[in-house]
Amino acid sequence: MASHRDGETDTRAVLHKYAAQEDHLSMTTTIVIDLQWSSQAVVVVVVVVVVVVVVVVVVVVVVEVVVRI
Repeated sequence: MASHRDGETDTRAVLHKYAAQEDHLSMTTTIVIDLQWSSQAVVVVVVVVVVVVVVVVVVVVVVEVVVRI
């Protein structure tokens, strides 16, 4: 009977370990998904920054031209 209990405890320990590994795996998966999302976000941010810089340069040039006239 004692050996059965030990076996039960071992199973619980294994399940605990498995649950911990599963949590770690799901965290890793979430991090990987976050990384994929963030790489897309970086591309979007870069495009937005480039567009904003171009618009600012165009506005500055137009203002310069208008002020000179």
